Amino acid sequence: MVNVSHPVTLIPGDGIGPEVADAAVRAVNATGVSIDWQRADLNASIISKSGQVLPPHIIESLERTWLSRKADQLPLLVRQLNQRCRYYPG
Repeated sequence: MVNVSHPVTLIPGDGIGPEVADAAVRAVNATGVSIDWQRADLNASIISKSGQVLPPHIIESLERTWLSRKADQLPLLVRQLNQRCRYYPG
């Protein structure tokens, strides 16, 4: 069996997002699925400073991983990884 690490862009957000993201990462990691978490900070301050809803660092991370999760959407990650493994076995 080949151990494949899945790159995922994690966007914690602001407010309680970082706390939720940390807890969700621990929960997903506990499943044994190999995830290469690539944190991409995005909050109101970053959006305001960049003048863009999706600043370049977010787009660059999404182009690398093709899979992202906001902290409150991590349960959907398992379904997406399952679908990805069907298309890219091994």
